Amino acid sequence: MQTVRIMLALVALGFAGSAAAQAAPATATFRDWLAVCGNDGACVAFGKPREFGPAWVRVEMDAGPEAWPRIQFGYPDWSDGEQTPRFSLAIDGADLRTTTNIDGLPALTGEAAREALARMTRGSSLTFNSGQDPTEVSLSGASAALLWIDERQGRLDTPSALIRRGARSNEAVPAAPALPRLRAGAAASQAGLEGRSLPPALAGAADVGECLADEDLGDASPTVHRLGPDLLLWTIPCFRGAYNFGSVLWTTRDDGSDPRPLLLTNARGETVTEIINGGYDPQTRQIDAFAKGRGIGDCGLAQRWLWTGQHFELLEETGMDDCFGVRADYWPVLWRAELLD
Repeated sequence: MQTVRIMLALVALGFAGSAAAQAAPATATFRDWLAVCGNDGACVAFGKPREFGPAWVRVEMDAGPEAWPRIQFGYPDWSDGEQTPRFSLAIDGADLRTTTNIDGLPALTGEAAREALARMTRGSSLTFNSGQDPTEVSLSGASAALLWIDERQGRLDTPSALIRRGARSNEAVPAAPALPRLRAGAAASQAGLEGRSLPPALAGAADVGECLADEDLGDASPTVHRLGPDLLLWTIPCFRGAYNFGSVLWTTRDDGSDPRPLLLTNARGETVTEIINGGYDPQTRQIDAFAKGRGIGDCGLAQRWLWTGQHFELLEETGMDDCFGVRADYWPVLWRAELLD
């Protein structure tokens, strides 16, 4: 099985983007809990099963003094990839009842979420039961993960803290940081590109030649899109795995001259020339990529970059380092920018 660490190395992307100049996201592991904070100051903590099983808990806390925690409970049915429709919850044998629904998952918000967190940090396991064999989510590390979030968000010893609440005023909690603001470049006509072959200057580049020589690619062929009056973007298939398909990105002038590898920046400011399971959409002026850590797609990286008319800038990145059944819809946000009209 391909590991997420390998995928992180493959998909660290950038093209003179702004991500490196902004606050970097942070990730930490505390026994059976994973905590992640993004560039927007929002943080998420995940609890995972004691053993290989389909259940998890997600605690989210936005940045700023007015934030309240939200807790979601995921119980996927791995036979069809959907969520188990009905299940009960218990902390160390005592019932835990949800009060609402968020994004299709049973959830707790407001004071009910705070009360549940207090119980979770004192407990040892959270049991999911749908009438079949119960699945236990370990609560070992929950306290440390929530304390780490409180420290990151500057809310220790305030009434809004997740775990170490106190009398220090919520006014001391920093506001959410401003997001990068991006606007898409003007749409470029794609007329005249159909059937265009890879230009000799690009096909002759060493890295491109190695990609084209890969016999595992089958009938996959390069695609080309126009970014501007004299700038083309080439997406060249480069490798095929069990559930990941990689491509390299290059630019040339309209006549095929001046080939250059395209570098895309990820949330950590790292750069490579490959994207995984993705491509360019000229209507949105966005490149997307979705690198799977394993075949069911419950871990890895999902990313989007926006063509601004000058560069590709990172628009959004979500990711999950660990593989325990969390669908991409619920991955924590590592990076996001505000998309202007």
